[in-house]
Amino acid sequence: MILFCALSAPAFAIDLEIAAYNRCVSDESMRLSAGSNAADLIAKNAAVLCGGLLAKMLERNPNLVGGQLTAYENHAVGEATLAVLESRAKKRQ
Repeated sequence: MILFCALSAPAFAIDLEIAAYNRCVSDESMRLSAGSNAADLIAKNAAVLCGGLLAKMLERNPNLVGGQLTAYENHAVGEATLAVLESRAKKRQ
């Protein structure tokens, strides 16, 4: 069991970093959503603002490839876009 925990620790750390990045993108998207820009543009701008977290993740985990980072970013942008759209829909009700 100790061996398993030692081997899975880096994967757990990456999961935490991804969760922090997703949270950052969502939070920034909600902050930026007061404007009239399209939800997807807001989420993409938020991803740029949070890009430092991806850079730090790559520094700590050099074995990550660009495709993985792109997938993490695309997922975060998609989730943030939905959050902005849902927030705007609630405000219209």
